[in-house]
Amino acid sequence: MIAEYQTAAAYLFGAQIADASELTQVVSPIPRSTARTRAAIATTYALGQPHLVPWDLYMGSDATGIQPRYFGTREQYGDLYDFVHEHRALLDALSPASEIGVLINGDAPGAYPAYCIRLAALQLPFRIVLGASRYARVPVSADGLRGLRLLIELSPAATFCKEDQATLDAARATGLIRFAPATADMAALSRLLELELLRLEGPGNLYAFPRVNRERRSAAIHVVNWNLGDPAAERAETYGSVTLALLHPERWGAVAKAVWHTPGEPPVALTPERHADCIRLLLPHVATWGFVELD
Repeated sequence: MIAEYQTAAAYLFGAQIADASELTQVVSPIPRSTARTRAAIATTYALGQPHLVPWDLYMGSDATGIQPRYFGTREQYGDLYDFVHEHRALLDALSPASEIGVLINGDAPGAYPAYCIRLAALQLPFRIVLGASRYARVPVSADGLRGLRLLIELSPAATFCKEDQATLDAARATGLIRFAPATADMAALSRLLELELLRLEGPGNLYAFPRVNRERRSAAIHVVNWNLGDPAAERAETYGSVTLALLHPERWGAVAKAVWHTPGEPPVALTPERHADCIRLLLPHVATWGFVELD
């Protein structure tokens, strides 16, 4: 990844496109800022992909004129990797919770990361539905469409190969998935279809990524903070009393247990506050990364 492109949008899209390709992608960063690299690590793991430990990294000095290698320290990143190891079994068991698909033709360039980060800013869980046929064959599969209620044609269906068009036409014919153009008002459409699963009440550049353990019928909602402050900052800005609202409470069930986990801190039991339209959870503080474990 090019150093200048190390943004929330780039890391979000990179993890999602790897997941859509059914590949494991090990991200290798070019650290320009400790806070930015920490947010990148958090985003990558929150979305189910691994991130290379920032130790002895080639920095592309010939092209960028910066130091040839980078050696991160335990003080900078150790709490994040301790967190991953501590919760490894839970992280490995989680998969995306999404009823919104974003259709992308891998053969055609497009502003895909920008669109995906717009959905993330609306706190709308989504997954990429990928197809390609020109340089490598990545078929649009019926399995990849299963469970979706809305498919955004970021790449129009007509741009795909005949086999993929047939798969999409079959899905359209069932009436179970609504197809919408990329110009659709996603905020209004998600409200109409009741696709808003949660709302994060806090500053911008906080992103919530819900993931589920389908075997246990439990969930974890990751919260990642891209408010990085000064470019030389070692840590993201810290916020207190951020509220996470679980919308359509009947879909979340009883929520017998809610625990907030964050690197370097003991877990905190949360008290769900039930309302007719949501279940509210008060997060005691948000730094770079944390997740709410729901049972």
